[in-house]
Amino acid sequence: MVLLYSSDYYPVYKKDIFAVSSLPEGYCYHFRYQEIYVSQKIKEGLNLEHSMAVIIFVHGNTKTNPNPNLSYVPIRLARIVKVHRDTQTDLYHVYFTLDSFIEMIDDVKAFDETPPNIFFGNQVIQPKYRRILWRDVIKKLDLYSNSFFFHIKILKNLKEIRPRYDSDTYESSFEVTEGKNYSLRISISDNNPNKDENEIVTKVEGTDIKSNIGDSITSGLSLDDRSFRLSGLILGDLSSRVNQIKISTKAKEAAKANEDYSVRLLFDVKKDPERQFDYWWLSAFVLLGGGLITIDLTKIGLSDGVTVIAKLVGLAIGSVAAAKLFYLFNKK
Repeated sequence: MVLLYSSDYYPVYKKDIFAVSSLPEGYCYHFRYQEIYVSQKIKEGLNLEHSMAVIIFVHGNTKTNPNPNLSYVPIRLARIVKVHRDTQTDLYHVYFTLDSFIEMIDDVKAFDETPPNIFFGNQVIQPKYRRILWRDVIKKLDLYSNSFFFHIKILKNLKEIRPRYDSDTYESSFEVTEGKNYSLRISISDNNPNKDENEIVTKVEGTDIKSNIGDSITSGLSLDDRSFRLSGLILGDLSSRVNQIKISTKAKEAAKANEDYSVRLLFDVKKDPERQFDYWWLSAFVLLGGGLITIDLTKIGLSDGVTVIAKLVGLAIGSVAAAKLFYLFNKK
C-alpha cells in the first residue's frame, strides 16, 4: 500500500487535507513531494500505478520543532493514477482518485516508512483498516482546524454521479447533459458554538451551467445537508470546457482565516442525443409536409378530392413540425 502523508508544515499542505476530505469519490487529486522525502524504493522505479494508497494527515511537523512528537490522522483510501518526477524541479507529482473514508486498526507509527523522514512511502504488508463515514473523519480533523467543513456530491435522480479525469491533465470533471437537471448536495459540519462564525462561499463560472446555489451558505446546525439545482444549459454551436463551481469556507474572524480552504468542480456539458434525434424527425416532417403540398398528386392517379385531403394533411404535418422546431430549437 502506498503511503501519502500531508502535514501542517505549510498551510497549503493542511488545506490539501481539508480539500481531500471535501471531495467526492472518484475525484482525481494531486500531491507534490520533494525528492528527499520520497521512499528509496519509489525512487528506484517501483511501479505504483493502480496501487491502493492511504492519505494521512500529520500534525506537529513544524519548523520550530526539529524532533517532533507527531500525531497521525488517517483520512481516506485512494488509488494511484500516475506518478511523475519532474526533472526541472525534482518534485514527485502523485495523481490519485479518492475512495472511502477510513480509520486505521494498525498503528501508523509502526508503518515501514513514516515522517519526518519519508512523506511519500510504501507499506509492504497492507495494514488493517475499517471504512467509516465522512462525519467520523471530520470529528478528528476538528482538533486541527476551525471546526468547519463541507462535503460535496453531484446526483441525478438521487443517484450519485462520479467525476471522470482527463488522461492528459488529470483534471476531474462531471459530465452533464444539456437540458437535464441535477442536484448538488453539500453536507456541512460546524462544531463551533457560534454558528455565525463561518460560511460557505460559492461562485458559478461558465456559459453552459446554471445553479440556484447562491453566493453563500450558513448552517446553524452541527451537521446539515443542503441540496441545490444544477442544470446543463442548451448548447449552441460552441460550448465552453471551463464550466466550474468554486466552493470555499470563509471565517468571519481574521484570526481564523488561515484555516479557510476551497475546492472547484469542473463540468463538461455534452449534447443530448435525444435532442438531436428530435431535430432530425421534426425536420423530416417539415419536408414531408412541404412535399405533399407542392407535388402534383393527380399525376400519380389520385382524384382531386384525395389530392385536396393529402395537401391538407401535408399542411397540418408541416405546420405542427415547424411549430415544434421553433418551440424546441428556435428554428423556423
